[in-house]
Amino acid sequence: MKVLVLGGTGFLGGAITQAALTKGFDVDVVTRQSKRSENPKLTYLLGDRYDDLSSLNHSYDLIFDTCAYETNAIKAVLARINLESLERYVFISSTSAYQEYHVPKLSEEKEVNGASQQDLDLANSLPNSKKTSAYSYGSSYGPLKRECEIFLEKSLGNKAIMLRSGLLVGAGDYSDRLTWWVRRVDLAGNVVCPKPQDGNVQLIDVRDAAEFAVDAAISRCSGIYNLAGHQVSFGSLMNKILYKTANRATLKWVSLHAFTKHNLSPWTDVPLALPEVEALKNFFDISTEKAQKVGLKLRPIEETIQNILEWDRENRDRPLKCGYDLKTEQVIALEHYKKSANEQE
Repeated sequence: MKVLVLGGTGFLGGAITQAALTKGFDVDVVTRQSKRSENPKLTYLLGDRYDDLSSLNHSYDLIFDTCAYETNAIKAVLARINLESLERYVFISSTSAYQEYHVPKLSEEKEVNGASQQDLDLANSLPNSKKTSAYSYGSSYGPLKRECEIFLEKSLGNKAIMLRSGLLVGAGDYSDRLTWWVRRVDLAGNVVCPKPQDGNVQLIDVRDAAEFAVDAAISRCSGIYNLAGHQVSFGSLMNKILYKTANRATLKWVSLHAFTKHNLSPWTDVPLALPEVEALKNFFDISTEKAQKVGLKLRPIEETIQNILEWDRENRDRPLKCGYDLKTEQVIALEHYKKSANEQE
């Protein structure tokens, strides 16, 4: 099979590229910087969907698009290829397409609106250099992903597969949300963690996501699938990290307010912690039943933690993109100690 991967040098895209190569497929990867491959099955094509895609072949069996955030990005690709020979276009959407999380076990059957005119205006106003970053779209990110889904449903029908990805984790994760906690616990000492300990976190190993994407395309699946992962309590997750790092770190559980009063924001400064708002109540409660019925397999979380730990120990000098500094952590820990002492008096 002839395969095209857009975003194939990124985190998920790189994993999809590897999964496709493992199947023995011929893989083209579009890159904005010249790159050579020693693998005869892998070809890097110099191109940019917002500039020039003339390097693309006209015929592909499978296309995996990991980095389209608005419909024009997809239109640019479809304009360059032979749609008759295309078997499946796999679009990586996001669970952010749901936009609200009031109910548990969100499934693909939930009706979701597309982008508003304001969302579309934002996308159109961005310079091309910023259209390739998810962060550029802010709160419009989810609605625009849904708009892409709607466009593909209308344009390609059953040739389109839309995978609503949840929180992807693994070695080399560009967001560092799980990596930050693995590194922090590995450094030992008193580690302050946000309550509630029994609050859910939902994670999927990037390798599992990539393998499902490729297998779904080969199996000629169609439509929307939630691509989320294991649900585990935050307390259990931290204990699993403790076990894998095999050190003497001590977990100190404090309220989320203990962080926010130091101007630390949930999710970015306090990784994996969600803002305490009703709209995000079930953000980590996405149903994967539909995907599991057609082959989604999830490896144990312990295996993912081990993979991240080994990678991070070899890249310890790499700055992480989220988290809080240890000085602030010491202040929070001291405040917690004083509060606990006062309550016991």
